[in-house]
Amino acid sequence: MNIKRVIVWELALVPLLLTVVLLPSMADQVPAHYGIDGMVDRYDSKYAMLIFPFIIIAVVLLRDVMPRWAVRDDAAQVANEQVVDKMMLPIVAVLGALNIMTLWLAYYQVENIYTTSVNVPQLIMLGLSGLFVVIGNVMPKTKPNHYVGFRMPWTINHPEVWYKTHRFGGVVMTVWGVIGVLVALFWADPVSAFVVVIGGTLSMVVIVLGYSYVQYRQLMQRGRHE
Repeated sequence: MNIKRVIVWELALVPLLLTVVLLPSMADQVPAHYGIDGMVDRYDSKYAMLIFPFIIIAVVLLRDVMPRWAVRDDAAQVANEQVVDKMMLPIVAVLGALNIMTLWLAYYQVENIYTTSVNVPQLIMLGLSGLFVVIGNVMPKTKPNHYVGFRMPWTINHPEVWYKTHRFGGVVMTVWGVIGVLVALFWADPVSAFVVVIGGTLSMVVIVLGYSYVQYRQLMQRGRHE
C-alpha cells in the first residue's frame, strides 16, 4: 500500500473515530436533515451518525473491489485505477469534512444552519464545487468501464461516444466547478446561492448526458450510411 492509500485510509477512519468518541455525550435525538430554509425538518437517533462514516469507509473499499469486477482489459483497468486514485483523496477529504460538520451540528443541536458562526452552506458549496474541478480534470482520462464516469449504455458500448462524452463532460464539470466556487464566495444571499449551485449541478449533468446521447445518435446515423 503506497503512501497515498495510507493517507486516504487515515482520512476515511477519522470520522468514525470522532463519531464514536462524541456519541456518549450527544442527545438521544439529534438533527438529521435541514430544509432549504436552513431549519431542522427531521430528527433521528444519535446512532444514525454512524452511517455516514461507514459510507466513507465503503467508498474507499470499493476502490479496491470494483475495478476487478468491472474491467477485463488490464490496460484499461490500470488507467481507470489511476484516475480513481487521483479522485479518491479529495473525495474522502470532502466527505470527511462534511461528516465532521454534521457531527458539529448534531452535537450542538443547531436548529438553523444560517445562524451559526460557521457558514455551513458556503462550506458545502465550496467542497462540492472544488470536487467538480478535480474530477473534471481527470475524467477525460477514463476508459470505458462500469464503475466510474458517465456510465450509460451508449457510452460503455461505444468507445468513441465514451471519449467524446468525457472530454466534453470534463470541460463542463471543471468550468461549473469554478463558477460554483465563485458563487459560494461572492453570492450575497446564502439561500439563493445554494439553490443556484444545486440547480446548476443538475443542469450540468443533463447537458452532458444530452450531448452524449446526441453523439450516440450521430454515430448510429453514420453507421447506417456507411
